[in-house]
Amino acid sequence: MCITFCNSKFIFLNMKLVFLVTVLLYGRLYIECFNIGTEFPIIYSRPLESLPGRNSYFGFSLLLNKNWIQIGAPRANSTILGNRVMEPGVAYRCTIFGACTEVELDRNVNRLRDDNPSVKDLKNFSWIGGAMAMEHGSQGKVVVCGHRWKNQQNLNPKHSLKKTFNTYAMSGICYISIYESESVPKFKYTLPSEVYDRDGKTYNGITFYGIYHKSQIGMSVYIAPQSEESISLLIGAPGAGRYWSGGVLEYAREPKTQIASRRRRDIPKTEFGPYTKIGFIDEFVFNQFIDQFNFFGYQVAAGYFFSQKELLHVAGAPRAYDMKGLVAIYSIGNRHKDIKLIDVKKGQSFGEYFGSTLAVADVTGDGFDDLIIGAPFFSLHGDEGCIYVFTKSVTYQYTVQYFLQEKEKKTGFAIGGRFGSSMASLGDIDQDGRGDIAVGAPYEESGVVYIFNGAPNGLSSKPSQRIAASDIHKSIRGFGISISRPADIDENKFTDVAIGSYLSEHVVILRSYPVIELHSYIRRYTKQFNMSHTSFMVEPCIFYKGSENVPNDIEVVREIDIDTNFHRFLPIPEKSFVLANKSHFHCEKIIIQKKRESDSIHDLSDITIGVTQRLKYKGKKESIVLWVNGSSPVKDADKFCRFCPVVREIHSDVINVPYARDCGDDGVCESDAQLQCQLLQNDILLKTAQQPFLSYNYIIGSYPNLKLMMHVHNKGDTLYSPKVKIYIPEQVELAQMSLMCQDKKNGSLEVTCGFGPITDGKMKSDNISLDLSSYETLRTMSEKGESLLIKANISQDNYEDLNPRNNHCNIRLNLIMMADVNITGKSVQDEFFSESEKKQKAFTHIYEVLNVGISPLRQVQTFFQIPVEWLESSSSIQLSSPTVEAQQNGKSIFCKLVKANMEMGQNTYQKDASSVKNKNDEGISLSDTHPSNRTFYVNCSSPNVKCQTWSCNFFEFKNNTIARIEIVVRFNVSRLVPILGNKDIISFSTHGHVKMIESNNTQRPNIMSYHDITVSSFAIGTVTDETIPLWIIILCIVAGILLIAAIVVGLSKAGFFKREKKEELKALKESEN
Repeated sequence: MCITFCNSKFIFLNMKLVFLVTVLLYGRLYIECFNIGTEFPIIYSRPLESLPGRNSYFGFSLLLNKNWIQIGAPRANSTILGNRVMEPGVAYRCTIFGACTEVELDRNVNRLRDDNPSVKDLKNFSWIGGAMAMEHGSQGKVVVCGHRWKNQQNLNPKHSLKKTFNTYAMSGICYISIYESESVPKFKYTLPSEVYDRDGKTYNGITFYGIYHKSQIGMSVYIAPQSEESISLLIGAPGAGRYWSGGVLEYAREPKTQIASRRRRDIPKTEFGPYTKIGFIDEFVFNQFIDQFNFFGYQVAAGYFFSQKELLHVAGAPRAYDMKGLVAIYSIGNRHKDIKLIDVKKGQSFGEYFGSTLAVADVTGDGFDDLIIGAPFFSLHGDEGCIYVFTKSVTYQYTVQYFLQEKEKKTGFAIGGRFGSSMASLGDIDQDGRGDIAVGAPYEESGVVYIFNGAPNGLSSKPSQRIAASDIHKSIRGFGISISRPADIDENKFTDVAIGSYLSEHVVILRSYPVIELHSYIRRYTKQFNMSHTSFMVEPCIFYKGSENVPNDIEVVREIDIDTNFHRFLPIPEKSFVLANKSHFHCEKIIIQKKRESDSIHDLSDITIGVTQRLKYKGKKESIVLWVNGSSPVKDADKFCRFCPVVREIHSDVINVPYARDCGDDGVCESDAQLQCQLLQNDILLKTAQQPFLSYNYIIGSYPNLKLMMHVHNKGDTLYSPKVKIYIPEQVELAQMSLMCQDKKNGSLEVTCGFGPITDGKMKSDNISLDLSSYETLRTMSEKGESLLIKANISQDNYEDLNPRNNHCNIRLNLIMMADVNITGKSVQDEFFSESEKKQKAFTHIYEVLNVGISPLRQVQTFFQIPVEWLESSSSIQLSSPTVEAQQNGKSIFCKLVKANMEMGQNTYQKDASSVKNKNDEGISLSDTHPSNRTFYVNCSSPNVKCQTWSCNFFEFKNNTIARIEIVVRFNVSRLVPILGNKDIISFSTHGHVKMIESNNTQRPNIMSYHDITVSSFAIGTVTDETIPLWIIILCIVAGILLIAAIVVGLSKAGFFKREKKEELKALKESEN
């Protein structure tokens, strides 16, 4: 709270309050902070006497009562259990302004229980205090849960390990108070034996054992009153069922008559304190949408959404629906067996954890609860988080049917903030007849909590208050991880709230101020101002509405805002102090004095008179942190002014006093004012409204801004102060307007432009720019077949229009989605191999997906088929181990394996692709220039090949956005050599397919695009040395020797070796001697 200041002496002695509220011109008001005060916060820190250890997460869960606060610290060490148990988790009970003490839940220390010998505790790291709930009322029952509690022995009598004590079952545990007091409550534990009782469940012919031992009950807990005597208790068990499919335990606290009736119906009775188990909701009940690893029961809630006589239960499964998350709304009938699924709400983005947080509040003020669903991991640029608001709607098709319709989606305000990590209904904290909620973003800065007030269509367009940890104390971190149910701790009829800061181990209590409404109107004593006069009189009146504990009189500073465009008049007095009364108007006459004489025709515009009110204040803003460390009372230092009010709304009056004009003997001006409208983009004329109605087909994403040009023509008496009012739907924002225009937003946007005097036969023009960049909203409207309607009309006070049919124009923008996607691919390189080579080869296939249309796409799906195994008649050959990585705008995108080792006689995405078949869907294949008689083909169309199918989803796929997918396949080519035969080239192919997730009315641009492509890489064999048998070598050697011998003999016989000259020379020498 930033604008309430009080002087303590003035308050307590005179009981007249003084404070300040700023009000903008003409009653426009945007309050950046409202009635939750950040002055004098009460801050609790972990008690000093607690055992040492790592961060205890003190403040992870909270319960606020008007007399005390209970704080969960799920990683704390217990002073009661001692150091024999590691971090079991602790719940602390603290009085307001007083000390905190550990709540004694259970003294059993990791041993067999005396009261139940079938249970052997293992409390180490149990997260006791991770979830808590309490009944309404100061003496209501309190439930504390620890979802990581373990039983050291198996309780299933059918299991072969039933006597083995080292088989841990993380079933979770809850405690319920059996006696309540402000500081010393007593609790009783309950072992969730019902989760073991469900062993032996048969599903699709298979009997399951042990699948409920790891139920992790107590991950969430919720208590909802059904009547004064009947109360429902819901406990989430996200680990129950087959592989954490999840479940919800249903209990009821019933009147004795209903208990007797239930016993007559022979419904099994399982007691949990005063509660009786009535059902267990799991995948076997809702098998149509709950599957493995869905975490059903991660968060639970309940509300009266359609009837005050029927309480509907709500449970979230944040990993269901292909990791987008879902929330189930269901009822349990009077017989507690008639479980009926009412509705299922599904998330929109992969991994946003839709349904991990829930809040129930009547934000519309219609008497029925509305449902707010958190998705803290929703990401546009990185974990901003968001919340979805669902309100009651009705359809009259065949019969009257009620359902919850999504009214709005609010996105977080900071990257990484995880807006929606916690939510709480604050009740009607400002007492305007509509419920309000608080939404935590614990990772935005040091933590922020946003307050949203209820509105007729859901929530206020902007948060009424932003409470940051830094506004309270610089040491606080993780602020907003938990938000308590409100309670009025200071008895000022306005509820207060506690907020947890688990990273710094703090809890902050913030108190609320009373709320008032200022009302005013201006009484005038003249209809027209005669130019010969110098002044005239008006009488502003003011009173306020407030709760019964607000004083009857409040001092208000009132200022008159007059003629702000032309500054021709001055109020006397300009400022005055008025004592506003709660029961009747206070009025005071004001003289409006003309400042100067002028004969200019521009001075004949109407005189506008408004009131600026601000509440007078004295003193200096004071804010003192009230630290509660468990020992020192701080109540004496508290100077919080619990009866100092703040302004919720200001109802101001604005009047126009026209000049007396010369328009004939009767004083009535007659003219024919004609309004013409044009649409322009970049000063290029798109369409002109020759008639009062203009229709334009707007392609979403084509132009982020459109200019609306208005031309006012006049025929007849002079138009002295004509105004054009433009009504713009709430889905369109105002980008720019001229100085002569003013805007006002109340749901839809209203812009009023003044044109000044226009004489006979003349024309004046003006324009505004419209922002059409809210693509998500426009896309949703297009899917529903809705259009945007912009209305404009011209008005002039004290004039008679001769032809009123031409003084307005309506512009209908028909919203059209035009988009298509194209996929391309390439192989980075080919590889060479030899038959003796043993090392793996790596092929890289790169695919790119491009939005070739104009409109941004909500989601684009890609599928890739990759060969992984070659099947032989009696064996198989493992071919590859692929990795798939994707990026969109430089950000990594998660790709998942949707089906492994699929025989490719079938196509996993063929059914999905059929919805987008067109002339471009036949796909392309990169050309193969290698000879087919030498090529061995490995692709998913071969009956001998098993393939994996991978899927990558891309969201918010804007025009010309490119997504890149890189597939790296590694396999040992030599494994295929034995079956290559006489082929020395291996062709390895992957296949890519793309589809856009859009409505059927999405148009395609006239651009060639491909939705399928096959990319191939080639492994080319090299020349290898063949081994020659030994006998061939020996035979060749012998044959060579024989051949040489034969040649020698032949040459010898032919005389080749005879040397006749040498013999003759030798004979000659001998004869000489």
